[in-house]
Amino acid sequence: MSQPAQALFGNRWLPVFLVAPLALLIIIFFYAPIFQAFYWSFFLERPFGGGSLFVGWQNFARVLADAQFWEAGRRTLMFMVVGSSLAVLVPLVLALAADRGLRLSRPARNVLIWPKGVAGASIGVVFAFMFNPFVGILAPLNQWFPGIWAPGVDCRQELTRDCH
Repeated sequence: MSQPAQALFGNRWLPVFLVAPLALLIIIFFYAPIFQAFYWSFFLERPFGGGSLFVGWQNFARVLADAQFWEAGRRTLMFMVVGSSLAVLVPLVLALAADRGLRLSRPARNVLIWPKGVAGASIGVVFAFMFNPFVGILAPLNQWFPGIWAPGVDCRQELTRDCH
């Protein structure tokens, strides 16, 4: 009988040091907010400061007795089931139609290619907006230092055409 494969590390603490940063981030940004929200759920916070009042399980009792809460839960569950089902079934039908050579295979292939075309156009629009000298991320530079980012005026700042 063979021995199970085991990872070998030069130092027995190396795996702990490799996992520790990710574990710390998970604790700080995932578990700590969950526990803090659960702790705060036992208090009634005054809207404009002035402390909080411990109310225990009354918050939960009030929410669970509210018909609007249950209606929202029902709609959320229905949305999850319908949305997840459609998100799996529609691409599956399109992929089967494109693969099997059915009568609808050409339109199915066309629809399956759309995300690739839309993604490129979307990225172009986003970058055009980001680098717009009037409203983009570099616009404050033009307010502090006029003319530092003006690709429409100074062609040396453009990356798309030659300045000759």
